[in-house]
Amino acid sequence: MHTTPHPYYRPTDPAAHWTTHRNRQDLTFWTSVTPDDDADIDTTTSHLAARTSLSTTTTLTWLSIVQLLRHYPVLAAPNHNLGLLDYPRLRAIEHALDRRGRPRHHHRDR
Repeated sequence: MHTTPHPYYRPTDPAAHWTTHRNRQDLTFWTSVTPDDDADIDTTTSHLAARTSLSTTTTLTWLSIVQLLRHYPVLAAPNHNLGLLDYPRLRAIEHALDRRGRPRHHHRDR
């Protein structure tokens, strides 16, 4: 049985509900459009950037974040279910792991 998770902070705050819902929606969307590792990432990035009105840098970063979460399911599952982490926080985690020498995949090796 699936229940909608409550915001982890201030359950009565409408902004907290909206934020966690948006975070889950963002992650669901980017997970659905992130290609397999053997896809042409430049073409995918260009097409998605045009369709989402985001920069190619932001688009590529989202694709990289999804790839990161695919490799770290312990981080991905709670975030996908609870919507705790927004784009800046996910980007900070990705950046920190890159600095620590995480194996890089081709989405960020351009």
